Amino acid sequence: MNNPTQGLNPALRFSERVKDYTKYRPGYPKEIIDYLIYEANLKRTCIIADVGSGTGEFTELFLKNGNVVYAVEPNQEMRKASEERFKDFSNFFSIDATAENTTLPDNSVDLVTSAQAFHWFDREKFKRECKRILKKGGYVVLVWNKRKNQSSEFMKEYERFVKEYSKDYEKVHHKKITEEAIGDFYGGDFKKALFANHQDLDYEGLVGRYFSTSYAPKREEASPKLYSALKTLFNKYNIKGRVRFNLQVQLYLGQPN
Repeated sequence: MNNPTQGLNPALRFSERVKDYTKYRPGYPKEIIDYLIYEANLKRTCIIADVGSGTGEFTELFLKNGNVVYAVEPNQEMRKASEERFKDFSNFFSIDATAENTTLPDNSVDLVTSAQAFHWFDREKFKRECKRILKKGGYVVLVWNKRKNQSSEFMKEYERFVKEYSKDYEKVHHKKITEEAIGDFYGGDFKKALFANHQDLDYEGLVGRYFSTSYAPKREEASPKLYSALKTLFNKYNIKGRVRFNLQVQLYLGQPN
């Protein structure tokens, strides 16, 4: 199967999670820009297509680097959130379109990026679209912020909590994308880089972080038992009112062939 999340519509799935997503999802370390300057010849003059851009967590890195960014996002609520977030950036352009049909001109961008979204795409159609819109020699960057589930007792227990209370977890979790699938997308050759990341969350931040995910139930549909389990988890592991989410950014870089 080309897409393990087939049958689940991401353009609708995140609509009611936008507030939590905007407020509680992690950003990305600036070291990614430094890496791309070295490995992909990223310059401030480069034009970026950030595909499946959501509320703009990854988009922000490139805007602050001075790049023109076309943020391609089919979900209306998420797109509006990013438009509000970046309303003062003259180098930000919001595009209502999909990964498979970005509507961007042929040979128009230097870099295609996709953060936390590639697992939703039809990979063959997205690959063709990347090849169409990229300039000669352009790169595709695929990125995920992944929880380090074995890095602490809190992270281990949080993973158990997610599995118990999230009925769609196995359907939509991005671990379904293997490095073999990524290799197929690039046509063989790609580079992988890892970056440390984390979030320090108070209780409301922990709640918001969980409900921002696509596999969580809606807040109003969550059971009292779920809220109680999350509160117990927080009370057990918080230090001075915060718990630390240990994350690792996995980045893949290549030219689709």
